[in-house]
Amino acid sequence: MLVLYLSVWLIAPRQKPYTVAAPLPPPGPAAAPVPSIKLGVPAFVRALGMRPGISTERDLERQIGAGEVCVGGHSNSGRYWSFANGLDFKADGFDRAAGRSLFLDILVFEDWNGSLGDTPELAKYGFGVWGKLCVGMNKDECLRLLPSDMPPPVITQDEITWTQQGLSRRNAKPVMFDYEATLHFSGEKLEYLRLCYDALTP
Repeated sequence: MLVLYLSVWLIAPRQKPYTVAAPLPPPGPAAAPVPSIKLGVPAFVRALGMRPGISTERDLERQIGAGEVCVGGHSNSGRYWSFANGLDFKADGFDRAAGRSLFLDILVFEDWNGSLGDTPELAKYGFGVWGKLCVGMNKDECLRLLPSDMPPPVITQDEITWTQQGLSRRNAKPVMFDYEATLHFSGEKLEYLRLCYDALTP
């Protein structure tokens, strides 16, 4: 029995002696969060059925009628409308679409009376998340009327701004956009709304 035991002991695999593991290195700095990118045009820059960066000035004029031509990013690229409730509405485009029309890159609404969404000539097209706003409201009043799922705003003395990157298709190609919506205040009172974009990739 002793011989058999010794033979098994000699051929059995040896266990390595116990060692203390080296301490792990301290964690490095946390990686910066990657900004979220949404597909499509975010709701907070849509109004009148238009999607800045995708819809064109021609689309807008087919929707609400021809605007008065004014100077914009190009000579005569701007459009201007005035409505019975005092609303002054301006639109402009810079990048050209097929058929020589311009993609809408900015919409500006100012000087309306009552709720923006109650503009009689435009009510049926809708103003997206902005329809309940009134010129003269303060920042807190505006924020209470807006959806809670909008991107976190940047608030300064004169403006509240929301931004969001989005990926859309334009001219059959994917394009990355920086979308922006801004409420501008004068003397703590809402003066105008601006919706715009910047194309990050051609």
